[in-house]
Amino acid sequence: SKALDIITELDSSLNLKAGGDIAENLHNLYALCSARLLQANLKQDIKLIDSVIDVLSGLQSAYVEIVNRPEAKAAATEIATKLASHQQNRNSSTSIIKNEAPAKTSKINAQSAYMQQNSNI
Repeated sequence: SKALDIITELDSSLNLKAGGDIAENLHNLYALCSARLLQANLKQDIKLIDSVIDVLSGLQSAYVEIVNRPEAKAAATEIATKLASHQQNRNSSTSIIKNEAPAKTSKINAQSAYMQQNSNI
């Protein structure tokens, strides 16, 4: 069950439109692995599980090779920087809104009360 959950998560993270053939091939590979795990569970066949381990081990090796390339490290750093900046901007915007909202509401209430008081005079 845990292996199926992991494979499902990997599959759902694919962007089939932007990923082109690679994403499509990974999607098919994940579908194959899921089907084999389901069959292994039904048939109690360890060989099917071993075949999934072999496929995913090969995929893991490919990912390790890709991730260790300088281009991948640079891209990961750039993405992490953008995400951190975006999150920081989002947090500061949220805190400004939270801090300003009560003051703004109080100012509006004060202006409204002032206007009512002056209209009664």
